[in-house]
Amino acid sequence: MRPFVIRNIGAAVILSVALSVAGASVASGVGAGGIPSGARPAVRDTSAAAEIAAVLAALDSAASARDVDRFFGYFVDGPSFAYVFDGRVMRSLDEVRAMHRRSWASLREARFHTATPRVAVVAPGVATAVAAGHSERVRADGTAQSGDYAVMLLLVKDGGRWRVLQAHESTTRH
Repeated sequence: MRPFVIRNIGAAVILSVALSVAGASVASGVGAGGIPSGARPAVRDTSAAAEIAAVLAALDSAASARDVDRFFGYFVDGPSFAYVFDGRVMRSLDEVRAMHRRSWASLREARFHTATPRVAVVAPGVATAVAAGHSERVRADGTAQSGDYAVMLLLVKDGGRWRVLQAHESTTRH
């Protein structure tokens, strides 16, 4: 898999500005529903939303099959890759693959279902997706487990398809 390189500097600048404006809005207290002057909200692109929802469905299918290689075929490797799981930051796709191999190897069965994501296209070929999900797992010893999770993904259009450049996954606690 080749490393991801941002070829559209304009998109990178727009994303950087959008994230800076969002951060400044939160810090200044403007972000609660207000848009700072001069800032533009992210675009609602229904075709991108449908394509990204299909990516999440494919990720659910691969996770349910415990197929690490298929699952991470939807990710982009490279210097900008990052994956956060329950507060642990990982910057190596190999490290994240190894974590999933260990975790999924301990399961006899698994079912993952991620709800329809809220998608925002923040620049051409760059989008975020936020969604909640639920998993049901049966461990090798027969113990059943279930739980809820939340994900936030930064996706890039790479070779005509949406792929995950950065991900944050957290299990929810009630």
